[in-house]
Amino acid sequence: MVLRTNRKFEPVPDFERTEDGKLKNFEDPNMAFDARDQRVRERMIAVEHTKILREKVAACYRREGVNHYQNCKEIVDQYIERIRAPEFGSLSVEANRND
Repeated sequence: MVLRTNRKFEPVPDFERTEDGKLKNFEDPNMAFDARDQRVRERMIAVEHTKILREKVAACYRREGVNHYQNCKEIVDQYIERIRAPEFGSLSVEANRND
């Protein structure tokens, strides 16, 4: 059974770091829980998207046979990019990167 919902979550401020790298304390503990929950949701979505890409790669390999090196290159490149990204390319991590 697949449960599908269209529930919308309000974006909350994510965890911020001080100059020395420590996490800032939230004034409201509920905001900290909301930020943690948002980060967990984003990571779960990123992991599921990665699983879907892996299934597409496997299906392409089976379908194409010996020609999978040429015909599945785009899907494999997307999959490799996704698994090499921190937290599987989660939105909350990409928004907070300080490159």
